[in-house]
Amino acid sequence: MLKGVTPTAVTPEGDIKVSFAYKPAPNGLDIQQFVDEKTIKIPLKNGSFNAPKEKGIYYYSIFAFWTTDDGKFSKGDTSSVFAIEVR
Repeated sequence: MLKGVTPTAVTPEGDIKVSFAYKPAPNGLDIQQFVDEKTIKIPLKNGSFNAPKEKGIYYYSIFAFWTTDDGKFSKGDTSSVFAIEVR
């Protein structure tokens, strides 16, 4: 999925800001970290999360979605993947 992509270097427990420059802004964002053969949901706080403490390369996916004002229907979604290297 990310073969050949150079991970972005971050500091241990560094703040990582997540955003999509779309108008209107998405109604929600979900972040997941890939660990072995499974994923772990990463909680966002004010659009950010902290990098892991341990050095290494970590892989994530972001899922953004839009809904109608009442939240009953989807108006679309998009996703992206990225890698970080804690140094």
